[in-house]
Amino acid sequence: MLKLEEETSVVEEPKPKKHRVLPLWYLLGWIVAALVAAAKIRLANPPIADDAYITLRYSYNLLHHGVFTYNYPNAHLTGAETSPLYGLLLAPLLRFFTPVQSFNIVMVISVASSAVLLFELIRREWGGVAGLLAALILLLNDYLYATRGMETSLFIFVCLAAILLLHSVAKDLITVHKKARLGKALAAGFILAIAVFIRGDAAILLLFPAAELVMGLGRNYRQAKNDERLRLQDPYAFIEPEPKLIRSTFETAGKPVKTFLSLLLGMLLVTAPMAVFLELETGRFIPGTLLAKEAQARSGFWGRGWLYYTNMADFIKTNPWHYEIYALAALAALGLIVVFASRSHWKNRPMTLSIIGFGLLQLIAYGNILIVPFYHWYMGPQILAVSALAAIAVAVAITKFRRAISAKLLAVPAIALFAYFTYFSVTLIGPTGIPWRQNSYMQAAAWLQANTPSNA
Repeated sequence: MLKLEEETSVVEEPKPKKHRVLPLWYLLGWIVAALVAAAKIRLANPPIADDAYITLRYSYNLLHHGVFTYNYPNAHLTGAETSPLYGLLLAPLLRFFTPVQSFNIVMVISVASSAVLLFELIRREWGGVAGLLAALILLLNDYLYATRGMETSLFIFVCLAAILLLHSVAKDLITVHKKARLGKALAAGFILAIAVFIRGDAAILLLFPAAELVMGLGRNYRQAKNDERLRLQDPYAFIEPEPKLIRSTFETAGKPVKTFLSLLLGMLLVTAPMAVFLELETGRFIPGTLLAKEAQARSGFWGRGWLYYTNMADFIKTNPWHYEIYALAALAALGLIVVFASRSHWKNRPMTLSIIGFGLLQLIAYGNILIVPFYHWYMGPQILAVSALAAIAVAVAITKFRRAISAKLLAVPAIALFAYFTYFSVTLIGPTGIPWRQNSYMQAAAWLQANTPSNA
């Protein structure tokens, strides 16, 4: 007699749901970040760098005279504008707002947007707590607000967008059988070109996704070779169709070509009109400011030797928020130890390494290669790196306190330094009235008005 057995099907276990932040929360986060940035600008009353008024002259002359130049009507005698896209952005704002209001609008929007993007970047690689702390540290950093009037906050925002997009494109290319998204590559090239025309330092950002791509392709190729070796050892291999190595790296051989062409097209959409505009308006495609900075260094007026680093140290220690910077520097050192001691492979955190590497390479370029005088608005990449590293140190100390002895050892100094930074950032109120060092400029302007021809 046959015994009937009920066939049981294998029930697959449900996949764990990915935690996704809803767009509404991003919007609310942006609004809160914008309010914090506006409060910091209002209460801290940081200085506006004198070079901000150089950029303003370009924007003003473009708005009122139709010429992008510093000394109107001598339109083609200078090419000192190092941040042409920032200058172009200010021009329409000046029609409706005062110069200081225009500076503040750009800073509030840029800082709030940077906080949201930094949260997203760090959240993906270190978790939500680290992302929130990174955004908060960036928002509270008085050094960042001291760059008001310059392009630093806008530069940080666009660089973060470029990092997110470029690494996403690299990940798509090295993910087996993943469909290429040409629109994403187009957007990545477009944003990177915008960042470069805000400040040329952004070109460094290409190095990191390129390195991720090369290493990823190398891993894929080695895996494909190993799979082929195992297949050949299989006694039944002859029944299987012969695989192609290229298909284990890319869905099709044309995938990388189309992606790279889309990336280049995105860059060209910004570069072509900007190149024509700058050549027509300033007489040169590459600004001549770097030559001026090198001449400053040769003059000896700013000092000799390790010029950039000594100027930076002098600037920080003579400002009222220097203790914030020292606390963040110590936290960043702890964060650096955490990053390189982490058990998780570095390949899983390429965007964090991009932020750290960008800050380091840009610092070396200015301090060891160009050796130019220090200006505090140059340090956007370092502000990003320090914010990320400090947040990682505190987040690891908090979230892994119960599970790891190293986290217990890290907790006390990390939390104490973060509390120290936060307290002084919240309680530091700047002087009201005349901004920092403006008296000397007013005296110089009065003397020039009294002792030079009106058309000078």
